[in-house]
Amino acid sequence: MKLVVAMTEVEGSTVLHCKGRLQFCEEAAVFSRLAHGVLDAGKNLVLDLSGVEIIDSSAVGDLVLIYMRACASGKEVRIAAPKHRVLEILELTRVSSLFRIYSTVDAALGWFPELAQAVDSTSITA
Repeated sequence: MKLVVAMTEVEGSTVLHCKGRLQFCEEAAVFSRLAHGVLDAGKNLVLDLSGVEIIDSSAVGDLVLIYMRACASGKEVRIAAPKHRVLEILELTRVSSLFRIYSTVDAALGWFPELAQAVDSTSITA
């Protein structure tokens, strides 16, 4: 299944809801461009990986680059709801040590004073 990314704006932050396979090729490139664009716009980012079936080494590399971009821009990236298989890859590669990982998107958005309410949603298919 190709990667589908839906973007939701929440109180100055963005959630990228990902579904499918996050792997080399166009899927990873679209995901990476969106994440970098959010950080370049000065917003914190939550990566909702609840719908991601598997990630490969290219996607792991993209996560490291996203983390580095966040650090350089003074923003934070959090990972929400990764499936067991995805979490195992993040832990095996030690990429999990770079991010705060939460069981739900709401928990990842917990630093906001209000409940997360979608202001604008956009879907993009790679």
